[in-house]
Amino acid sequence: MKGQFHRLLSISLLLVFFTHSANCEENVDQQEASLVFSSFDEVIQYLNAESYTEKNNQIELEKAQKAKLTAALGAIDITGNILSAQFTDNTTLGVSLFPAEFFGGEPGTFQEVQNGVRYNTNLTYSLDVKVINPTGWTNLRLAKINQELVLSNNVISRADLNENVASAYFNVLNIQEQIKSSEVNEQIADTLFTITESLYKEGQVNQQDWNDSKVNLIQAQEDLRQLNLLLEQYVVSFKLLCNIPSNVNIQFTKNLDNLIVVDYIAELDQQDVRNALLQEEYYKQQYRNAQSQLLPVVSLQLSNSNNLYNQEFSPLDGDWINSNYIGVRASIPIPSANTLTSAYNAKFEHEMAQNRTKKNKLTLF
Repeated sequence: MKGQFHRLLSISLLLVFFTHSANCEENVDQQEASLVFSSFDEVIQYLNAESYTEKNNQIELEKAQKAKLTAALGAIDITGNILSAQFTDNTTLGVSLFPAEFFGGEPGTFQEVQNGVRYNTNLTYSLDVKVINPTGWTNLRLAKINQELVLSNNVISRADLNENVASAYFNVLNIQEQIKSSEVNEQIADTLFTITESLYKEGQVNQQDWNDSKVNLIQAQEDLRQLNLLLEQYVVSFKLLCNIPSNVNIQFTKNLDNLIVVDYIAELDQQDVRNALLQEEYYKQQYRNAQSQLLPVVSLQLSNSNNLYNQEFSPLDGDWINSNYIGVRASIPIPSANTLTSAYNAKFEHEMAQNRTKKNKLTLF
């Protein structure tokens, strides 16, 4: 009996422990699944921290910065090998026929002679530097403009998002104010209906007065229900814009009085013009980049090689033979269909970008 009592006591304690732990976790989840916004500043702070749009904008900026760094390295496009090592075992050497009389044999006969050395070790390092590289330099200029364009796109994207969030935030606050008024109207209608119903029972008002009072109450209740449904829709839209999980409860404590959100919205018209100018410059550089692919490239070349030949297996021992060279190479590409197509497309894109800039400038006047 005593053993059973101890087992039951242990099981009870475990159940109490797990129940308490579950309740604690549930309370923590309930605390975490709640947000309170008392101002638009807090909305913007949350948006900057949690917005996937903002995070993607930062990724695009980092991508543009890396592309700019790569383009800077590619302007001179240093290529080559720090070390190229090769060991060769010529398992079967070639054989040539030579007149036997060269070796003291009979005239008119030939003797087989093996050519080459069986084992060969080669160590080489080389360097190629493009001293004149039009495409590389236009790529660098293109990457710089692209970084500025990404920054401009991020400003526009952030301003558009802020404007949409501000509109959603205003809609929520506005509908909350309407719900407050509607709740008052519903209470008044309920009170009037109660009074009218009492008077109707006493015979002091007719059936039509009772009907009108009942209709007013029903209409007030329906208006309140519709406003609550509309508030739910506005809150869902707000959550989607701010990347707030659907299971999170939100409270808005700010009133419409002195609501200021203009500071968070950029001058989009001027920013659009600046963005259009950057796009115009980007396509202009892209056109120049396509043209530069038809220009010659001049490279400085360096090479140093060491060779070791042995008849016995000895990869590193022996007399090394050194050879090296330095030179200049110039290459002039032949225009291809792809190159010409890229050039024409870039030219047309530049012309369309010019038209977009002119159109955006009209919005400023």
